[in-house]
Amino acid sequence: MQHTSCYFSPQEAESIMETLFSSVFNQSFRDPRSNEYKNGFRASAFNRLLADTYPQHRKVLPYPIGSVQADAYFAGAEEGVRVALDWQQKRYESGENK
Repeated sequence: MQHTSCYFSPQEAESIMETLFSSVFNQSFRDPRSNEYKNGFRASAFNRLLADTYPQHRKVLPYPIGSVQADAYFAGAEEGVRVALDWQQKRYESGENK
């Protein structure tokens, strides 16, 4: 079986995350989202793609727990994980290696 990597360096994870972000949020039919929501999407997608060997690069919640901003961040984080996981699954199934 061919080894397929779905986890990346910080630079690669950032690039992939930005591509995913653009594909999701640059659609004409997409409802607008707050910056906090978008920050949550970006952070969680990045963290999902980041290799375990770079724990110091993981993104953390920048808002106080219980705040409206944190709630929006967490909502965006759910979508970010979902989108990144879907991308990783498709990459794995295709056998693509980087």
